[in-house]
Amino acid sequence: MYFFNFLFLFFKTIMTNLKIFSAICFGLLITVCGCGNGLSPVSGTVKFSDGTILDRGQVVFSGDKYQFYGTVQSNGTFRLNGLNAKTGLPEGLYEINVGASDDKEQSIIADTPPTPKTFEVKKGQKNVCDIIVERAKIEK
Repeated sequence: MYFFNFLFLFFKTIMTNLKIFSAICFGLLITVCGCGNGLSPVSGTVKFSDGTILDRGQVVFSGDKYQFYGTVQSNGTFRLNGLNAKTGLPEGLYEINVGASDDKEQSIIADTPPTPKTFEVKKGQKNVCDIIVERAKIEK
């Protein structure tokens, strides 16, 4: 009789621990592989061709279906915001545009394409895009 009680408790303990172990493994799998939203983070810097940082403005990545916007921070960095306020973009090729104006609402960026003109977002990678723009000739 005691032997059967021992076996019952033994298998009950194993099954309970197996459920906990399985839940932990599943949680780790979700954490490592992501939640499957298919979005990859995109960030970078924006500088003028002379090496000085752009300290304001917007970066726009235009794809086949969507446009994604990011604000250029005072240190020249940006991070693109994805769909439904989630950070990241779907993988694919995007055209890059940058816009910024001074206090008088004059564009401080020349009307030439940035370098690079396009950027490919790759799924599951940290996508860093460093952009170079030409400074506009502002009339005073």
